[in-house]
Amino acid sequence: MYWVTGILGLILILAPSILGYSDHAAALWSNGVLGLAVVLVSACKALARDEGAWEYAAAIMLGLLAVVAPVALGFGTHGGAVWTSIVLGVVVAILAGYRLLAQPQPQSGRSGAWPSRATRGKTCGRRPVTRAGRVWQRRRARLLLGELFRKMIAFVLGGAGSWGALQVGALQVLLEAGIRPQLLVGSSAGALNAAFLATDPTPVGADRLGDLWRQVTKEDIYPGGLFRAVWHLLRCRDSLYSSKPFRAFLEVHIPREMRLFRQLPVALYVTAADLSTGRLYLFGEDPQESMLDALMASTAAPPLHAPVAYRGRLLVDGAVAANLPVGVALEKGATEVYALDVWGQPPRNARRWSLPEVATWSIRALMHQQWERELARCALHPEVRLYHLPLSSEGLPAFDDFSQATALIAAGRVQAEAYLAAQGLPRPEREGVHAPRWRHAFPLEEVRQEIERLSAAVAAHTHRPEAPNAALTSGAPPGGSPDGHAIRETRDSGRP
Repeated sequence: MYWVTGILGLILILAPSILGYSDHAAALWSNGVLGLAVVLVSACKALARDEGAWEYAAAIMLGLLAVVAPVALGFGTHGGAVWTSIVLGVVVAILAGYRLLAQPQPQSGRSGAWPSRATRGKTCGRRPVTRAGRVWQRRRARLLLGELFRKMIAFVLGGAGSWGALQVGALQVLLEAGIRPQLLVGSSAGALNAAFLATDPTPVGADRLGDLWRQVTKEDIYPGGLFRAVWHLLRCRDSLYSSKPFRAFLEVHIPREMRLFRQLPVALYVTAADLSTGRLYLFGEDPQESMLDALMASTAAPPLHAPVAYRGRLLVDGAVAANLPVGVALEKGATEVYALDVWGQPPRNARRWSLPEVATWSIRALMHQQWERELARCALHPEVRLYHLPLSSEGLPAFDDFSQATALIAAGRVQAEAYLAAQGLPRPEREGVHAPRWRHAFPLEEVRQEIERLSAAVAAHTHRPEAPNAALTSGAPPGGSPDGHAIRETRDSGRP
């Protein structure tokens, strides 16, 4: 296909002389520069020995530039120059886009490796692309285009146990507001929410996730009750509960055609912790990895569930290494991060804390220290805008009580709607048809709101000392205001 785009680039260069508008300087320079760029990109693709995709993405951008050039450079009144630039630009963009999406899927023997031209020749032409391969290609193209436009929205979901239903309500609000993730990162219970949402990252998928939370019972996660836990303890087992019922639950509810990371329509990363070293292990780097293995490892909270043996490692709950893995989203190129952090309200009467309450809030304090380290990493990326959405509720149920999912989902919705209103973000569109899936790419209303926000920020900075160079919007940390309301700290900077 590269030779076709090369010929179109040559036609674009010669068009001013052939069609007689070489006396128009703007049209001449526009056709010459863009046509030469298309020819050079096509030559790079012809000389390349691998199946890289940047050449096709660059050709798409050049084609789009050729389409808008008549208006941008002011030769829109010359009919021949206008139609030549628009037609050739559209053809180049369509051909490059088709070729970008039609690339072969990764080989199963090598993580993320694409077959070379020599290998492809030995298979008597292009290999048939399966449905999973097409899904992987579309996801890869979206990530590449997100890098080109420098806007990649990521949802980061932390661990929460049975309180993870709060995240479901917040996810429903974000998706109904037209905020669509291109990247999902989850840990522990947040990994479950992220994985199920990755199979259908739409408001309908979020509603379906809420229905799933309403179906979960304690027996699905912690089978046998207290008697079985004591029995396992007396027999010196490696966990208090068996993981088999939970794995069976996941096998029933995860679509069979979406059990590998490469089969998902959006990028998903799941965290776990190496028991021997305490270091983070990241699922999703290898597109051939199984989501079932990832979720079992990320939710293996010691001592409740046994560690998961995987590729020579013993893996435990991802919250051990990173409860709210914002750093993973930053490493993967996210420019706008929505971190859904579940924090309950500690018992008000500190003199009468029970032993489970002491253990629970001691663990939460350690996780808060992890979040402080994640914030320090965010400070190194001032170009990234972070929305920290803390979720909590009065009178949270026990960690193994899943009977109050409906109330927690409703509480998560209320807090997320209040947060969006406080930050001036788009409000949910609950009634009528849901917003289009990728509407956030070029929303005029969001552009207008961003211009107003930047104007207000510039006016504010002229009357007060300059804020630190970090784009951070944070909610209340644990132990914030006594009444449980969020305390917002905003450090404004321009969005890339």
